[in-house]
Amino acid sequence: MHRSKFAGSLASCYLASLLGKTTLSVSMTEAIHNAVGCPTERAIVQVLLYFEIFSYPLTAGEVFQFLNVPDTSAAEIKSRLRQMADRGQIFQFGSFFQSLNEPSWVSNRLQSNQRADKMLPVARRMAAFIGGFPFVRGVFVSGSLSKHCMQPDSDIDFFIIAQPGRLWLARTLLVCFQ
Repeated sequence: MHRSKFAGSLASCYLASLLGKTTLSVSMTEAIHNAVGCPTERAIVQVLLYFEIFSYPLTAGEVFQFLNVPDTSAAEIKSRLRQMADRGQIFQFGSFFQSLNEPSWVSNRLQSNQRADKMLPVARRMAAFIGGFPFVRGVFVSGSLSKHCMQPDSDIDFFIIAQPGRLWLARTLLVCFQ
């Protein structure tokens, strides 16, 4: 696995923080600032590093969606992503961008998205059914399906809102029906 020019030092910072090492000369945030001078590009790297935790590459549109950078356009972000890939700071595989040179992430993502597409109609039917139970006021999908990324062993998770003061009764009815 090949890391981008600065991801190796960032990963070392992250690993050290997990292991409780406090003698680091530079924090992960400082490593990002030192490696990437432009605030917009730093924000891009931070988004990609977050999604690295899930081995989940992003499209330019998704990077733009998750950025917290005012006064930027989707076109500008797409252009910067391509420039950063050309400089070896990040990696591009087709329309996907990521912080590691790990091409398998793209096929894994596409497969998990397809599984989510198949399960979404099932989840909608189940949510409508659960929503008909007494004292249930809202049913929302949570977990991997809410992120549109289901692994082969994933299940459907729901977040259920019950009428005030009726949580345990609603829960009991749902569990009895199960």
